[in-house]
Amino acid sequence: MPKFIDEAVVAFSAELRGLEAQEPLLCAWRYQGGPGTGTGNLFPTLLRILADRRRARKALEGPAPGQIVVAAYSPLSATWGTLAPILRELASRGEPAYLLYSDQTRPILSSVPHRGAAHIMALAASLPIAVRVRHLFAARRLARSLRRVLPPNSDGGAERWLEWALSTRAAAGPWLKGAGALAADSDIEAPRMALFGAARAAGVPSAVLQHGFFSPHQFPLHAHRLLTWGGYFSRQAIVCGLSPGSEVEVGCPRWDGLDALRREPRIPAVREAMGGRPGRPLVLIISNAHGAEVYPRHYTPFFEGLRNLVETGLEVAVRLHPVERDLRYYRPHLPDSITDALRTVPQSLSLHDALRHSDVVYHVFSAAALEAMLLGVPVLFERGEEGAEPLTDLPGNGGGRWTGPSGVVRDCAELGTAGEARGACLEAQERFLEGAFSHRGRATEAACASLLRLAGRPA
Repeated sequence: MPKFIDEAVVAFSAELRGLEAQEPLLCAWRYQGGPGTGTGNLFPTLLRILADRRRARKALEGPAPGQIVVAAYSPLSATWGTLAPILRELASRGEPAYLLYSDQTRPILSSVPHRGAAHIMALAASLPIAVRVRHLFAARRLARSLRRVLPPNSDGGAERWLEWALSTRAAAGPWLKGAGALAADSDIEAPRMALFGAARAAGVPSAVLQHGFFSPHQFPLHAHRLLTWGGYFSRQAIVCGLSPGSEVEVGCPRWDGLDALRREPRIPAVREAMGGRPGRPLVLIISNAHGAEVYPRHYTPFFEGLRNLVETGLEVAVRLHPVERDLRYYRPHLPDSITDALRTVPQSLSLHDALRHSDVVYHVFSAAALEAMLLGVPVLFERGEEGAEPLTDLPGNGGGRWTGPSGVVRDCAELGTAGEARGACLEAQERFLEGAFSHRGRATEAACASLLRLAGRPA
């Protein structure tokens, strides 16, 4: 979750444009910035560099000539859920990818076919200690420049992530030489940004796959291409800072199966596990409450609306975000009596199970809203306080409906039960989906074809 609101990103980006042109890795402050700064103490970092070198293999196996390299950094469904079907499709076409993994994705590598793999940190660790130390001092100079522009104590410990990124880029250039293409689910963090910078310098084409809604935090793009879900999302990316012509519309691979899932009958036991009762609408809250401090003008009315739903007696279930383990992000904003009355969706139920067994969705802003629409569930977006900039224009384009604390109870009751209003909402959502998504149900094939063309292979 980014630590700066969109307006701050736009403002600071303008001030940092010159510095970022000199060193593109500084762009990672948009996502990695936040509480924390350098301590001035070199000793812990030097110890880490020494430990990295001791663990490093003498020779790091690289990709085969022409092989596609995929950086699989995050295990979350939004990211791994996009990469996994692509990796399987590439292997089925006789083009298994080489994987760069993290500590988080190491346990799930065996679930996808691939040929060759390395830990992303092994690239930096393979460098001589003297080179790492040189990068450390360069990182300290860059971090000082960053701190002159950003608010106090908000660079997120830039010395640390800049040193790692500088070293990763230096090692990745020769390592990637000869690869067919590089792909990842984002380039918003310094290490992945470094990979794309190294690929560009080595003449290796690269692509980022869309994994959620776009915002100014994600631009400028450091890869050659951005594979988007469709025309609506390409336009959104350009508004946020993408250079026109960099987009390729392929659809969303992780949602290829949702049209078929939508036609399957509901399972009463699943609905009961979520707190649903016969004859009463079940409201599903898609939680991103860990971002409440970043978007207070939207979450303050959202919590008020949630309180109104509970006090009115509507059935409410909260689907926690993967980084949320309980309702601790709700307690500072709601009375204990309200928080204690909230039921969380059992972890054994997938997001898609939770969505298709609910009657209406209420949330602030999440790509899961699109999954709800694809599964035929009406979606309500919290508009935010009067004068607050909307976080999305989806409702204005037919993708769901705006609501607020004073109307959310009425809207949930109206859209959560069969009737003219629900039917009209679902029809509008379907029209939006038809125009917004490319290759619906066939996105994995389209994404693979795009990557193969990028690598100079037959698609």
